[in-house]
Amino acid sequence: MKTLAIIATTVFMIIAIVLFWYFNNQTLQKTQLNNEQLGYALISNTDETKKYTKPQITEYFWYGCEHCYNFLPKINQWKKTNHTKVDIELLPAAINPDMIDHARAYFAAVDLGVLDKFHDAMFDAIHKKKQKLYNMQDIANFAATLGIDKQKFIAAMQSPATEKRILRVNDMIVTQDITQTPALVLNNSYRINSNLAGGHNNMIRVLNNLIKEEN
Repeated sequence: MKTLAIIATTVFMIIAIVLFWYFNNQTLQKTQLNNEQLGYALISNTDETKKYTKPQITEYFWYGCEHCYNFLPKINQWKKTNHTKVDIELLPAAINPDMIDHARAYFAAVDLGVLDKFHDAMFDAIHKKKQKLYNMQDIANFAATLGIDKQKFIAAMQSPATEKRILRVNDMIVTQDITQTPALVLNNSYRINSNLAGGHNNMIRVLNNLIKEEN
């Protein structure tokens, strides 16, 4: 009798576990589908206990990305309206090796205090003027045309501090599952890109909706 009871209990537990897994998986799939319909994806490995005094937004870009160039005036206009209400961190995504020198250039411009002069001009040079700026020497030559010291710019691109920052961004890209640019991350919990949102204009709309929900 004891053996039968043990077998019955074991079978019951197995059935319960299978049913729990099935319904939990169905709920998860529905949640993921609903999130995608709303234009964002949840970042799973995040610290949900962390609280923010302001919405924290991370914006990922690549100078060579035409979509980022088209998104630039939209996000710049949004920043002008909302910069006092949110904290924004702009980061160059080096998803593959071809993007690393652009990331170095961004951090060099930050270190030298010339980002305002360099950032939009770099986008224009590549996408509007069709200049080939894909290695450090060519980028430094371009920076010099903006009145930026070429040797200082090269030194900043090659500095250990720049390499350390790139490694940090690469870790964030993996953690937040950034696979394309432009991309926005809100509070290290929600990832937004044009595929999920259905276009660049919708990225801004989704971001605004999420900020309202979080507040």
